Amino acid sequence: MYANIREQWRRSLAEAGLTLVDGSFEEGATVNSKTDAVWYIAGGQCYTWDGSLSKTVAPRATPESTGGIGAGAWVSTAIVSLRGALLTEDSQLLVDDSRVKIKQPFLGAIARSQHVKNREEASVMDCGAIGDGALHPLSEFYSSLADAQAVYPFVTSLSQSIDYAAIQSAINSGSHWTVAPRDKRRSFCLTDTLRISRNNSSLDLNGSELKIVDPTGLKSHILIQSDDNTQIQGNYLRNVTLVNEHPSTVYQVKTVFTGGLWVDHCIGWSPSYGHTYGFIDLGNAIICNIINCVTEGMKDSSVNMHGTGLDANRTVDVCMYDNRFVDGDYGIKAGNYTEGVFARRNIIYAQRVATVGLIPDSKATAIGSIKLQEIDFDSPNLTGYFLYARYVKNVQVTGSWFSGTLAAPMIKLEETDSVLIEGNQAYPKDAFVADNGIGTTIVGNMVVGGTVAVQFGAKADRTLVASNNIRGVIVAVDAGTHPNALSVKSNHFEASSSGISWTSNSKHVIEGNTGDNVRGVTTSSYVGNSPYVSYTGPRPESISFRKASGIMSIVVNDVEIYNSVDGTPTPFIGIGTLPPHTKFSVVFNPANSPWLNIVKC
Repeated sequence: MYANIREQWRRSLAEAGLTLVDGSFEEGATVNSKTDAVWYIAGGQCYTWDGSLSKTVAPRATPESTGGIGAGAWVSTAIVSLRGALLTEDSQLLVDDSRVKIKQPFLGAIARSQHVKNREEASVMDCGAIGDGALHPLSEFYSSLADAQAVYPFVTSLSQSIDYAAIQSAINSGSHWTVAPRDKRRSFCLTDTLRISRNNSSLDLNGSELKIVDPTGLKSHILIQSDDNTQIQGNYLRNVTLVNEHPSTVYQVKTVFTGGLWVDHCIGWSPSYGHTYGFIDLGNAIICNIINCVTEGMKDSSVNMHGTGLDANRTVDVCMYDNRFVDGDYGIKAGNYTEGVFARRNIIYAQRVATVGLIPDSKATAIGSIKLQEIDFDSPNLTGYFLYARYVKNVQVTGSWFSGTLAAPMIKLEETDSVLIEGNQAYPKDAFVADNGIGTTIVGNMVVGGTVAVQFGAKADRTLVASNNIRGVIVAVDAGTHPNALSVKSNHFEASSSGISWTSNSKHVIEGNTGDNVRGVTTSSYVGNSPYVSYTGPRPESISFRKASGIMSIVVNDVEIYNSVDGTPTPFIGIGTLPPHTKFSVVFNPANSPWLNIVKC
């Protein structure tokens, strides 16, 4: 029995790399190595000695009587065996997490290795990041570049920061998420651009800061681009604050051929206007989402979108929701080959060129399909615009707020096509809309204040101004400057000079507007020659004739509506109200010419 138990102990200890020495605590024994173990028969355990060697055990001893149990004394082989099972092959200080199983304490939980659990995200602190706001070059930790490259193969100089090397290493680890701890906000100093080049590789710093220390101003904080310049997909930036220590000439985040990108709860900060060039540059991007972000002081723009061509080279389907962009040249800027932009519930404040700029270089590079909804266009610089659009097609501006002391038109359209401006509330100092496009539709807006609310350029055509409430202006609609087709219908105007400026353009239709100071104007003129042919003007007109007993025939739009043969001549004939641009003609006895009465309606 004794021999069998001893043999079992010997084999078990041998598997753990330990040697069972002759004897026991009861019989006496000698220990010459850290891996020598002595059997304590009464206690049913074996022990190794953690003190100085060699160690002699007298007969009839116990672990407690010959040095005690604990560090520097006797250590149970159960602990030693577990330690050996957990240690990695190449280190006596690290635990091999693949050898540890875990299981959560709730129904449905399964056992997994700690290694699998740890790979769910890579902490930048696990890779050596410090994040104390100070610049720590690799030279503080490594005596040679070769030593540093043994840990961080991608580094090229010992002047590069440990924070940069650590965060890039975590990104390169293959984990879906690279994270910073949640215990407190940290500031990581970068000397180089972090590169995300793999699908589904995401960064969440839990509110910590990336501060790039780049005196040249040429390095972005983050570049999202695949190594072979094919489309990269499924990346997230979340809870990241971006800061430039030195003035920059590049965007903090730059993307090239991205798809399915999310930028969520990030901050792009500049200590003053112009110090930081811009927040995010989307080049050849598709299905990108920028939500709940805040920027301040961007020199160029907070969000810049552009493509290099049609089809796969466009930037298309970009959503921007619930952001706040403050004090830049542009809040949102869309350039060449940009299509499908949806901005909603954004506050865009104090921009210097335009709150939103839709500014492709030419009609050939312009696309469009842009929807701006529930935007707070607030207090731009005195020389800028709220919205400046040129060449683009199919744009909607709806349900938004315009307020500020801008000494220029709030919305300026140059050679645009099919722009809808609907349901907005505006308080201009100058004009609400300066339209020089085709198919512009301005409906259902409330405009209070300004000079001339709606103005037109030489290329304006097929314009509709309808159902607006425009008050406190000098002129509501400057119809006289519109050279082509214009309809002004069912608006309410309160203007100190003119609801609608005078126009006799045969392409204009003006009807049903209250506050039109031309409405109700009455004229009476002598009709000298027969036959007399005329047209109503842009407004509906009530037409009648007095001293009409000499009239023999009246024709409206080539249909005869009166003939003296059919009845007794009368001194007064009323035709009624005719629509704009209606042709009518009168044949009468020249010896008894009638007078034409016109009332503008």
